[in-house]
Amino acid sequence: MGGVPIPDAAGFQQATLAAIKPGDPVPNAMVPLIAMTEAEPVLAIASVGSSLIPETVRIVVGTLANHLDPLVVMAAPPLLLNMEPLENR
Repeated sequence: MGGVPIPDAAGFQQATLAAIKPGDPVPNAMVPLIAMTEAEPVLAIASVGSSLIPETVRIVVGTLANHLDPLVVMAAPPLLLNMEPLENR
């Protein structure tokens, strides 16, 4: 199926990870999705954080419904991107 790994340093999850006690499970904030045709996987993705639903939908629709290259779809800006500087929020 190939793939494009997107590394994540868990920068936005530091407080959550620091609160985990030894032996506690690591929280899974991912929404994994595997799309299949007959018995063959054609798309496997996972979104995290505030992008869970909109990014999952954007990537699935762009890749499967619109037949775009996954690299092109993932390179596009997120649906809920806030371009306003932090000091104005």
